[in-house]
Amino acid sequence: MNQDTYTTIKLGLGSLVTIGLYSVLYRENKFYRFCEHLFLGLATGWALVTLYTDVLGPLWITKM
Repeated sequence: MNQDTYTTIKLGLGSLVTIGLYSVLYRENKFYRFCEHLFLGLATGWALVTLYTDVLGPLWITKM
């Protein structure tokens, strides 16, 4: 798979999750719950990786 394929997949999934998060305006449903949990899980994972690569790795781990 090349870079264009990954970009297409990321954009497609991003738009699907965005529509899922806006589906709560209609009423709360299972698709909204799934997208909410997916978004929170990805945000938590991204925050942990960023914390390690920007703070813990350079400032703590390498100095030990």
